Amino acid sequence: MTLPLEAVIADGVALYDATERVRREYPRKRSAKGVRPKGQRIDAVFVHHSGSLGRAGLDGALGAVRFVMTQKPPDERFPGPPYHLWLPHLPVRDDEGRLVIYRLCEDSYRAWHTGDVANDRGVGVCLQGKLTKTGPSEAQVEALEALLPWLSERHGLPWGNVASWLGWHAIGSHWGGRDKPTCPGKPTEAWLTEYIARTR
Repeated sequence: MTLPLEAVIADGVALYDATERVRREYPRKRSAKGVRPKGQRIDAVFVHHSGSLGRAGLDGALGAVRFVMTQKPPDERFPGPPYHLWLPHLPVRDDEGRLVIYRLCEDSYRAWHTGDVANDRGVGVCLQGKLTKTGPSEAQVEALEALLPWLSERHGLPWGNVASWLGWHAIGSHWGGRDKPTCPGKPTEAWLTEYIARTR
């Protein structure tokens, strides 16, 4: 693994920082869309799916960044990566055998994932693939179960009330975003709902 290790977030799961690689290949544009409001703390996490499987590993994440930054009409393009964190569909393992999650942009960057106020306050987590019928892969389930407690601790999100901060695009309006009923798909919504119930 040639990317910098950001953190070992749980036994067997590691977060690698791909922000410099992403910036080098797809330079960000100057835009107010990429700036969180001053003093805004992160108080929500939003789960998405990418909508297509694409290539394996980091190449899949770079493909998603390329799509939103270059392949849409100019007035629909985003100024930078749409998601903060990327969970590959197929397992990627580092030299220590740990499952890899990729960071695509810093927490301080206002990624454009759920819309409106939700983007001001949230971290965007993307599950690679079109998950409307399948739900998350085994690797993504393992990664999510490590990542969500880590994000809770990192941002001071109340573990006793996960439902107050863990959302997804289909219900984004609850946090001031825009609902997208197909994202991350009903099977993934069911997994997230069951996960929240398990934390109570």
